[in-house]
Amino acid sequence: MAVITAIELKINGTKVKAPKIGGISRKTEKVWSANTGRTATGTMVGTILTIKKTLSISWPPLTQEEQELIESLVSNVEMPFTTLEITRPDGTEERIECYFGTPSFEEWDLIGGQWRCENGKVDAIER
Repeated sequence: MAVITAIELKINGTKVKAPKIGGISRKTEKVWSANTGRTATGTMVGTILTIKKTLSISWPPLTQEEQELIESLVSNVEMPFTTLEITRPDGTEERIECYFGTPSFEEWDLIGGQWRCENGKVDAIER
């Protein structure tokens, strides 16, 4: 699985807090034809239709406002498909049309005198 560091992240054009260092991992997934499966003799059959990316995004501790903004963008029922834009430290950019899995925001801790959400994560699945 490839690991990516981003200095800027936008969801549907809205800038959100950058992921933690190395906080984006990428995996490629095969999309198989409807007739894919095993025959009676156990032989695999089917056709790979395409390869899609899944990006797993993890953030450093988030303020309540940062967490709520991310949640509103990745869980927007009015806009289930969106654009994810990633800018890397070298200035290169990547843009994918995607939808998001279920986000998780765990553990609220008092960090530097402020309550922060730790372990914010979500998967962006290429459309």
